[in-house]
Amino acid sequence: MQALVKTKAGPGNVEICDFPEPQIKDDEVKIKVKACGICGTDMHILHGSIDSSPPVIMGHELAGEIVEVGSGVKDIKVGDRVTSETHAHLCNNCLYCRIGYPRYCVERKMVGRHGNGGFAEFFVTRGSKITILNDKVDFESGAITEPLFTVTHALIERANIQAGSVIGIVGPGPMGLLALQVAKAAGATVVMVGLSKDKDRLELSRELGADKILMADKDDVEVEINKLTSDYGLDYAVECSGSPKVIPHTLSLLKKMGKLLVIGLNGYRKVEISTDHIVFNGIEVIGTVGTTATAKEKALELLRTDKVDLKPLISDVLPLSKWKEGFDKMDNKEGLKIILKP
Repeated sequence: MQALVKTKAGPGNVEICDFPEPQIKDDEVKIKVKACGICGTDMHILHGSIDSSPPVIMGHELAGEIVEVGSGVKDIKVGDRVTSETHAHLCNNCLYCRIGYPRYCVERKMVGRHGNGGFAEFFVTRGSKITILNDKVDFESGAITEPLFTVTHALIERANIQAGSVIGIVGPGPMGLLALQVAKAAGATVVMVGLSKDKDRLELSRELGADKILMADKDDVEVEINKLTSDYGLDYAVECSGSPKVIPHTLSLLKKMGKLLVIGLNGYRKVEISTDHIVFNGIEVIGTVGTTATAKEKALELLRTDKVDLKPLISDVLPLSKWKEGFDKMDNKEGLKIILKP
């Protein structure tokens, strides 16, 4: 089968290769991949800024149709429309696995990074890692349920967003636009912050429900937020840009005892912040990644009840053969969510 493979470590070294079609074990299922999204993690793997285990098929935001079911798998059948967890390996025994936070498993390996992923015709995983999609979710949208699961866990379960609160979201990319919709569904007032070059994304955020949009290189963000909050500041700030320069300024926008939720990845670049500001103002800084079974259920309900719409986030759908075009668009911050179809 054709697959997009990280062939060896270091920058680059990604190409379409012929790869053996995977075979299932008794506890596994085989998925005919219909769509797989390009994620920021894929970009880091491409550029060699995070580790991977080549040769490995890339891609972890996938959706497709079940074409084969192992003899030991229950409640999943051929023809089901599904997405999959991003875990290539879990120990199922450590504290984090036992309390329902598998993303923090001490032995965790990631799909598309350490184990073969979804930029291929077929993908095999354990039946226990499958989430069945409802009929309202098409395959392209299904490929971005994984980031929706992540954002739902971050805002609803980790930050405990409250109705009537004021939230600033920094970075109007896909994660920011998902965070916007989840925050609005929770009853929050949302300020979306970007740059003038993000004009189209900011306008989309307005269409998706943002109460106010600000351009940090044109507007005085702190003044505008103070106007909205009677000079107290934000209840929550959600950092989705991944820019190390943004976090110190974002901290200054929070009210005392506010919460900073960090979702954006910055490639392990250093961030300079004042811990005194955090201490003296009672700021809570929350890093979050991954999801939980409960967050998935919440996210699927948001989709079922039309509280979240994934389709406006999909800017490009390309054949797998044009993967480089899609990755270049990501590098150049063109479009939003880019989907590859094997």
